[in-house]
Amino acid sequence: MKTRAYFVAMISVFALMFMLSSCNPHDNPKPVLTGTMSTAATYAAVAHSLSVELTIAQTAGLKSASFGVCLSKNPLPTVSDNNYETEILNMTSQSVVRDHVFDNLDDNSTYYLRSFVRVNGELNYLGVITITTTAPADAITLDATSITTTDAVLNGTVNPNNLSTTVTFEYGETTSLGQSIPVGTYTGATVTPVTIKLNSLTPGKTYYFALKANNQAGTTMGSVMKIWMPSVKDYDGNYYHTIVIGTQTWLLENLNVTHYNDGTAIPNVTDASWKTITTPNYSYYNNDKATYASTYGALYNQYAVATGKLAPVGYHVPTSAEWDALFNYLGGSTCGGALKEAGYTHWAAPNVGATNSSGFTALPAGLHGLTNDFTDINISAIFWAIDQRTSTDAWASYVESSHGNFMSNYSFFKQNQFSVRCLKN
Repeated sequence: MKTRAYFVAMISVFALMFMLSSCNPHDNPKPVLTGTMSTAATYAAVAHSLSVELTIAQTAGLKSASFGVCLSKNPLPTVSDNNYETEILNMTSQSVVRDHVFDNLDDNSTYYLRSFVRVNGELNYLGVITITTTAPADAITLDATSITTTDAVLNGTVNPNNLSTTVTFEYGETTSLGQSIPVGTYTGATVTPVTIKLNSLTPGKTYYFALKANNQAGTTMGSVMKIWMPSVKDYDGNYYHTIVIGTQTWLLENLNVTHYNDGTAIPNVTDASWKTITTPNYSYYNNDKATYASTYGALYNQYAVATGKLAPVGYHVPTSAEWDALFNYLGGSTCGGALKEAGYTHWAAPNVGATNSSGFTALPAGLHGLTNDFTDINISAIFWAIDQRTSTDAWASYVESSHGNFMSNYSFFKQNQFSVRCLKN
């Protein structure tokens, strides 16, 4: 966004005396006809336009004439170049002013503006003004990175376009921003990454920021970006946001921790033995942490869940009764759409009824199932409860792409590996 529309790149006024007389050598000498024309030029960098003002005044003998200017990158423009010409009849001793705008000038270029006067078909060129066009800096705001519960690194790029450019990050708790952090002064004509770290932010709060660049050509503001600060941290240093639904406060992301909250490592079993093991373990979908962990979290068997040490401190894996409370608060069996993330970024079509009106943002992490091994990525989101039904099976709730129902508390063998969402104590 360009926040200043104009600047005067150069303004030059010259008063040129033109002297015109008969060209016929047989005529008796006549008094010269004299007049003045002054030209002022103002370049608007953001609009890429040059505004020209011609002021013409007769001093003796001239009744009518054409006046104008021509513009070119050639040091001596002619009327065959981009030009403006105006005819003035019945001139008096009063000044006459004419305005014209040349559009679509190139940035960072040199142009020449030449005045002329035409009387009785005779063309006379006058003086030349040199115009050097410039450009506001290019400023692009990028996503924030290295986000913790209280800190974030703001990112962007700037191209000063050969002008000394002052760069800041503007930020605040609304899109109006309001606070400014200086980054530095940049020169040259290359795209340069810029960053600054914000400290002492409030966990759980939303902030907005944009990159701002100012030089003599104007001020450019990059797009306004959003940071939603997480408020919960697990043992591994992963961060989570929270969402309040009714009287419950849920983590917004699937659990993605490889240690219990006491620091003990959870076994990661990647071979076929996971199907028969009756002790805690976890995996990532297709055993591919790099592809799936950051979006979908890990998949845990119920033995890991039942330890009671899986959730971050201050949170727990919900009981089947707490899943039922969510089920009832959202309206019962048809509330699956209210839980699912809308659209098809992560869910496969048809993602029936998905509105995410609850804010829960269920993501289809699939499962590591006894029957089909890794399956249903982008199709199903299945979440363990902490309590078991029998010594061999336990409760889990799920939503699927193919329907809008919330299937609360169905029984599954404990060896299955499902997603985990946590609830505040």
